[in-house]
Amino acid sequence: MRLSQIDFLRGIAVILVLFRHFKIVPVLYSIGWIGVDLFFVLSGYLVSGLLFKEYQKFGSIKPGLFLIRRGFKIYPLFYLAIGMTVVINYFLKGTINWSQVIPELIFVQNYFKGLWNHTWSLGVEEHFYFLLTFIFFILSIRKKLLHLNSVMGIVAVTILICLSFRIYNNYAAPFNYYTHLFNSHIRIDGLMFGVFISFLHNTRREAFNRFVSGKRTLLYLLSAVLISPVFFLSVSNVYMNTIGLSSLYIGFGILIAAFVSDEKINDKMSGIMSRPGYLAVSKIGFYSYSIYLFHMFIERYLLTFMEKAGFDFGIIINFLIYFIMSIVTGIVLSTFVEIPFLNMRDKYFPKRVG
Repeated sequence: MRLSQIDFLRGIAVILVLFRHFKIVPVLYSIGWIGVDLFFVLSGYLVSGLLFKEYQKFGSIKPGLFLIRRGFKIYPLFYLAIGMTVVINYFLKGTINWSQVIPELIFVQNYFKGLWNHTWSLGVEEHFYFLLTFIFFILSIRKKLLHLNSVMGIVAVTILICLSFRIYNNYAAPFNYYTHLFNSHIRIDGLMFGVFISFLHNTRREAFNRFVSGKRTLLYLLSAVLISPVFFLSVSNVYMNTIGLSSLYIGFGILIAAFVSDEKINDKMSGIMSRPGYLAVSKIGFYSYSIYLFHMFIERYLLTFMEKAGFDFGIIINFLIYFIMSIVTGIVLSTFVEIPFLNMRDKYFPKRVG
């Protein structure tokens, strides 16, 4: 069952990324990179939730089935994007730079420079899926997957390790996106915090909802405070890319907790931004994966082609073309590629039933 409020948060995340990659609104360009951090916490929350629910229902998990089903979600669109990039670059440049292609193909583009600057986050998520599946499989065998201390211990250790690496990196070398922001071993804690929120929501639902509902206003305020440093500090700032990243994902985790525990959140958000506006952002969130993957094609290829052809309509029109075409392209590719593969997945590798 899809939650509109989760799709709404996904929509906010991908819209932030779109503004990060087209400098038209300075503040949104400056903070837009946090859309990826919101995606990380959402992914940790949602993906671990699938495994928690499976274990609650069957008393075990099937890691192979889980990874195959994730593969049907991630790989078709991703490898289409890489294949299209290779073909387009070959026609434009006459060569294929395999040193950039190979890291993309094997999901180490967050350690070695790939074809794109935004696919690094998929490397982090892919590594997280395999790590999470392994950890959960071990916990399920030992019948400790629903034990609070076990899950909290793993999350806490991950948080401390990642933060320690981030602090060390800042003392070891000047800021570099790969060493200070992209590597899995310094970023996977954001996804693990999503796992913690998911654990509480899925295994302690009544107590979780009761606690959150009684303090929702305070939690929204705390979330805003934790996220707020991004408005004043750049990502290259030492605080921001160490403790600041921890502050961000905790803030986003609290926001997600407040959203998923509020039965009236859809009506509340519709009242704040109008029903059509809320539904539009949620719909963008539904297609956020394909929009995220292909939006840079519009910026790199379409706008560049238009500029070379003499069709420069000014920054506002160019932005509208970029924004609208990114969303339309994402919807089209999701409709004709992602969703058919998901239907194939459900046919040949269905969820466990019983």
